[in-house]
Amino acid sequence: MYEADGGGGKVDFVAETVTGGAGGSSLVGSQTKFSVDPTQAHKLIDGLRKALDKLTQLDAHREQLETTNAPGKDIYSGFAAMAIRKAAGTDVGGYAWANAQARAALTKTIENIEAALKQYQGTEENAEQGLKG
Repeated sequence: MYEADGGGGKVDFVAETVTGGAGGSSLVGSQTKFSVDPTQAHKLIDGLRKALDKLTQLDAHREQLETTNAPGKDIYSGFAAMAIRKAAGTDVGGYAWANAQARAALTKTIENIEAALKQYQGTEENAEQGLKG
């Protein structure tokens, strides 16, 4: 969702998020509305892309955790390794799942900012053309 602010040179956009419901029992998709100065929008997009790249790098390291072997042959080492693999995994609440949700939210937010900026620039160009004509 996006809209160009009609009065002060701000680009409004929606940031996507996923949060846990009451007691962490369910997931709730939410959106938060923000504004950015059009001249700063590209810096914001660049920063969000860097965060997206970092999450992608971290996800690659997560794969190592999912293949963790028990350090010893005792039962506790085996349970510890299983817990590490589960916490790193793709089940709801696992790191891989959370990382994927965060990357999807960042990607959608970047798309929202780009669309809002494009709409804003179109509105500005139309206004300039109206003044010239």
